[in-house]
Amino acid sequence: MKFYSLLKFTLSIAALVSVLSTKAQDASKGVLYLVHEDHVIPEKVAMYEKAAKGLADAMTKYNNGSPMYWVASRDDFSYIYVIPVNNYAGIDMVDNAFGQLSKAMGKDAMEAMMKQYDGTFSTHRDLLVRYRADLSYMPDFPAENTFRHWDYYYINPEKEKEAMEIAKEWKALFEKKKVPMGYRFNLGDIGLEPVFIVVQSAKSATEYYTKSQEVDKLLGEEGEALMNKTWTVVTHFEHKNGKLHPDLSCMTSTTSKK
Repeated sequence: MKFYSLLKFTLSIAALVSVLSTKAQDASKGVLYLVHEDHVIPEKVAMYEKAAKGLADAMTKYNNGSPMYWVASRDDFSYIYVIPVNNYAGIDMVDNAFGQLSKAMGKDAMEAMMKQYDGTFSTHRDLLVRYRADLSYMPDFPAENTFRHWDYYYINPEKEKEAMEIAKEWKALFEKKKVPMGYRFNLGDIGLEPVFIVVQSAKSATEYYTKSQEVDKLLGEEGEALMNKTWTVVTHFEHKNGKLHPDLSCMTSTTSKK
């Protein structure tokens, strides 16, 4: 994690808040998350995770686990830190938390801890996503479900309104069929092109793909028709697999929201 990149991102967002009033009104639904992403060098994974564990331990010891965040890794060696900020102004919380941590543990100790990340990743970026509970289905994932599957549906900007209606249809279909497997629905916000990010969980990859096949059978022809309808508003699609890292995270809940 690049601490100073988060500060720079915070300042950039703060400058944008004044011109985001219209966007904020349109995005009145949902919870905003700040996502920091590092692309870790494969041979440096152990070093990177050691640094991430050090940060999590320090946050817990000196900041009482504030801010709360989740860490997950994907099969492309990217690691994400997901921090709930609720709204654009709430991003200041991240800046303040690191400032408090530096004051509590000492500037030199803080810099030495963050330096452990040096040379472990090639690129990094910060972005915002908005979680929509109203478009999610059975979104509270059990703590033992550490496997994650992410589907990215990149939406044609000219068809965003239609895409949102399709998202509602998906939830209605899952409710109608009483599908036993839930998902969390997220919208790309600042730093992302129009995209729907659908997250699902399981205990393992094997369990996920087994259950996914069962869901497809349960949804049947209605699911197939709705999938074909979905493709009409999508410009491209990708998916990633990965896992949650509770030991690298600052989580207080017994279930994972991400």
